[in-house]
Amino acid sequence: MMLLTYLKWRIRRSTFYRKKMQRWVNNARYQFRVYKYYVSKYNFRTTKIDINDKSRIIFIFDPQREHPGLVDQLKAMIGMYYIAKISNLDYKIIHDDPFSLKDYLVPNSVRWDMSWEGLSYNLNNVKIIYCNGQNPIKSVSGKYKQYHVYSYIGYDYLVTNKINDWKKVWKQLYDELFTPSEALLSEIHRLNLSEKSYIAIHLRFVNALDFFEKGEYQSLSMREKNNLIESCINQIEIIKNRNLSVPVVVFSDSELFLSKLDNIDVTVLGGKIQHISQSSDSSTIMKTFVDFYLISRAKKVYSLIGPNMYHSVFPLYASIIGEIDFEQVDFT
Repeated sequence: MMLLTYLKWRIRRSTFYRKKMQRWVNNARYQFRVYKYYVSKYNFRTTKIDINDKSRIIFIFDPQREHPGLVDQLKAMIGMYYIAKISNLDYKIIHDDPFSLKDYLVPNSVRWDMSWEGLSYNLNNVKIIYCNGQNPIKSVSGKYKQYHVYSYIGYDYLVTNKINDWKKVWKQLYDELFTPSEALLSEIHRLNLSEKSYIAIHLRFVNALDFFEKGEYQSLSMREKNNLIESCINQIEIIKNRNLSVPVVVFSDSELFLSKLDNIDVTVLGGKIQHISQSSDSSTIMKTFVDFYLISRAKKVYSLIGPNMYHSVFPLYASIIGEIDFEQVDFT
C-alpha cells in the first residue's frame, strides 16, 4: 500500500502528467465514479417534482464519498454558480454531511440552501453534469428541471477559462453566496484580532513534518525536518524585520512546526489541526473556517513555500475574499 501511494504521488507531481494526461484522467475517473455511485438511484419512474419550479443547478455533497479541502470545495461551488448565472438558472447547494455548511457559512443574497427531499431522480426531469474545473465553461440549456453535480476537483473554472479579472469576479460570486454564520463570527471576535492590524504567514507542510492528510506521501529524515523548520523560521524572521511593529500571526497544518515557534515573537492560534475532508469534529472544522477568515482580515498575507512543502492556495483565496495583499515567498 505504501508503494502504491508513493507511485501515485510521484505520477501526479510530474509535469508530463499535469500537462498531458490530467484532464483526460480526471474526466474518465469522475464520469466512472458518477456511474458507479449513482446509476442505481436514477430511473424513469415518476418522482415528485414541481413542474412550476425554475430549472436549477444543484451542487450535491454526498456524505458517502470523500471530499477535498475547504478551498477546493469553495472553488467548485463558485465555478458552478458562475455557470448557473450565465445560464440564467437557479443555484442550490446540499451540504449537510459530514458537516453542515450552514453552521459556518450562511446564504447571503442567494438562497442556495436546499434539502434532500427536494431532489428528483427521474431522468425525464434530471440530468447529471460533471464539474472538474478544467473543461471549457458552457452555459446549461435549462431543458431539464434539475441538473445534479456530484463530481468536482480542485481546479477553478474562472482560472482555467481565463476569465478577465477573475479574482474580482470570484470575490463577487462568493459574497453573493456566503456570509459568516453567527457562530463563526463569534469565534473570530473571541480571538480579539482587529482587522488589518496584523500580518498573516501561512505554511503548509501536509505530511512533511507530521501526518496531516492521508493519500499524500512524504518521507523526511529527522535532520531534513529540522533543516526545513529552521529555514521556515528564518523566513518568518525576515518578514518580521520587513514589518517592524506589526504583529505576526502564523497559520500552519503542522503542530510540530507551530510548537517550535515559542521562542520568537509571533502569535499562534490554538485548536486541533486536521484536514477538513477527514474530520467530522465540529471544533476542527470551525478552526479551518476561522483560520480562513482571520487570514482574510489581515493587513497582508505571506505564503511560504520551501523544499518538500505544499503549494497551498488556501491563503490566496483568503486574500481574495478579504481583498488584501498576497505574496508568495518561494525559498526552494
